[in-house]
Order: sequence, then structure tokens, then C-alpha cells
Amino acid sequence: MPRPSPSTAVPKAMETHYRVVTELTDGFCRQHLDEEYAGLARLAVAGLCRKRPSPLLSGKPNTWACGVVYALGQVNFLPDKDTSPHMGMQDLCARFGVAPSTGGNKAKAVRDALDIRHGDHRWILPSRMNSSPTVWLIEVNGLVVDARKLPRAVQVLAFERGVIPYVPADRDRSGANSRMQTAEAMRYDRYRKINTEHQTEIAKRLLAGPVAEHADALGLIESLEDLAGMEPDDLAPAFDLALYEAGEDGMSEVRRYVRDLRGMVSATEDRVLAAMCEARYSIFRVVERHPTAGAWLSDLATGETVWVMDRGLDASAEPGIELALRLFRPDDFWMTTGVCVVVEGDNVWQLLQREGLAVRKGALVAAGDRDRLAMAIYRLAIDPDTLNDISGREGTSQTVGGSELVV
Repeated sequence: MPRPSPSTAVPKAMETHYRVVTELTDGFCRQHLDEEYAGLARLAVAGLCRKRPSPLLSGKPNTWACGVVYALGQVNFLPDKDTSPHMGMQDLCARFGVAPSTGGNKAKAVRDALDIRHGDHRWILPSRMNSSPTVWLIEVNGLVVDARKLPRAVQVLAFERGVIPYVPADRDRSGANSRMQTAEAMRYDRYRKINTEHQTEIAKRLLAGPVAEHADALGLIESLEDLAGMEPDDLAPAFDLALYEAGEDGMSEVRRYVRDLRGMVSATEDRVLAAMCEARYSIFRVVERHPTAGAWLSDLATGETVWVMDRGLDASAEPGIELALRLFRPDDFWMTTGVCVVVEGDNVWQLLQREGLAVRKGALVAAGDRDRLAMAIYRLAIDPDTLNDISGREGTSQTVGGSELVV
């Protein structure tokens, strides 16, 4: 049976435990190791949170944080001086304030709970995936062989069973694009098609009403007649607000649409539509590329790190950049919907502070006011003069790719 891919999803009851332990692993890895270790540690802690009962419910957070990093260090040969970064396990435990015996025992508990094995590609540092020989050693008819040297059909079978991280033959042919040829990417494509089809259907119903109202509020049109000559991409921010902004009754148009379709769609469509009902808008910071595809993003309103699958992000998102996005989660991964705004410059954060939506650069006040945040971001992106109020210089607003705006 395929082993499940790691994810940062955690039960609501375990969110505090996740935050406390990952704050420790994040701080340790960023100070002494690197961001790749920090990312894998977040996945490991989330995996422990999903266990029933979770082992994190007993014991001290620092011992579990130590055990997680210790276990990942064992898989990635952390004590080996020929690796970078490297650190002795006694030193690792000392920096967490944990006895070596306790750290070793917690590491074993982590490995057992998450079924972490030697050469397990799920827990290898992404930068070492291609060069690590143990990742590619599989057993075929009683013989241990390098999967990269086998026919593609055998590689596909091994990949589908979760034994290897991707199909090497496809990577050789298509280079970076193979990151979006995984099993998750195939599901992503199905979900994207469903998302697009239903959003288009809802938007058609709202064009002369809520879409027009939001387009007018954003300064995209001066009269209803202007709608006739505009491309859908030009109205993307208005479409997004019309679909997802909560009405006076607290329900969004997406929720109303899904309520009316109940029992009339396939199970997969129902899954995607249910996820769309829970879509969140926020500003996210790109943490790093995900080892499978897409990227890890950190929600600046909640501190949660999420795995986002998106072809554009996979190809272009650089660690450290900040993006205003609406995300929904139909699977282990999240997906984008609507408009992506690249947030650049202190002046944007100063404007958000003025609107009461930020307390300092890179920190949103709360996750509960997402509708106001979306409206503020779109106004900033569309109207450069709004930026001039703070910066005293001309801002820029332009389209990047399909429907991305740059502030």
C-alpha cells in the first residue's frame, strides 16, 4: 500500500500543540541548520498531531521538537561531516536542553509513529533527492536495483506505490515540468477544471449584479455599459469579491450556489465545491519549494504553513516574496483561486496599517477580516494613487501572466 504523503494539515484540537512545537523546530533549524530541515520538521510535527491519540499530548514540547529534528537528522546523515549542514546528535540534544538518551528515545518514537525508514524519500531533504542513492534503491524479483536504470513502466509502478518520489524517465525528458507530473498534480488538474467551470457558471449569474457593483467600487468601470467591452481577466478582482465575500446573511455566493447543487454533482465535484466554500484570503510569504510540487506558504494572519499546488507558483515563486491570495483546500494540498497580488514595498504595509489590517510589516491583525483585506489589496493594486498617499511616489499596477497584479 502507498504510504501517505506528508502534509501540514492538523486537527483543530491540535493547532496549539502544532504551533508550540514548530516554533521550536523553526527557530532551531533556521539558526543551526537550514530552511529545508525546518520545512520537513513542520511536516513531521503535523503528522504527529494527526495521530490518534497524538503522542504530543504527553511530554514536553522541547523534547518532541528535539526528537523530530533528531529523527530527520538520522535520515539525512546529519552527523556526517561530509554533509552540509552537519551536527552531532549530542550537540543537537544539548541545544534543545534535552539529555542525549531522551532525544534518542523521542527520535525513535517519531520514526515509529510516522513510519520513517532508512532512505525514505518523504523525509529526505529536497536538495538531496536526486543525489541520494538510497532513495532509488528498490527490490525487483528479490534483487535490489537502482530505479533510475529501470524501464519507465517499472518506474511508474514504483512511483504509484509510493516507493520513489517521481518517475525519473519523465524528469529526464521534461526537466522541471516533471514536478507537475506527479499523482498530486493529476488530481490538481482535475480540481482546477472543476473549480474553473463552477466559478464561471456562478460569475455568469452575478455579472449584472454583484460583479458590476464590485467593479464599480474598485474603479474598474464607470457605468454598466463598460462591462460589455471588458475581458474576464480585467474583471478578475470584482469576480473574486462577488463570489467569495460574505453577504448580509453571512453567506457568500459560492455557498449559496453549492447549497442549491446539493446532491446533483459527483463526489469529486462535491469535494472541490465544499473546499471552495471554505476558501481563505490572506497574505502569504513563500517559505520554499515543496519537494513534490508547488510551494510551502506561510499565512501571515495565522502563522500556519500550507502546501500550495499551482503551476505558476511552482515555476516562479521565490522564497521570501509575499503574495495576497485566496486559497482553498480540496486535498492534502491547497490551491489558488482568483487573483494573485504580489505585495512589494513598505508603503503597502503602511497603507494596511492605516486600514487597521496590519500591526507591522509582515504581520496581519487577524484572520477573521479577510473580506476587508481582499478589498483593500485589490484597491491598492488597481489604483496607484492610493500608494502615493503614503509613498509620495508613483506606484505600479500591471498584469503578470493570466490575472496577477503587482503592487
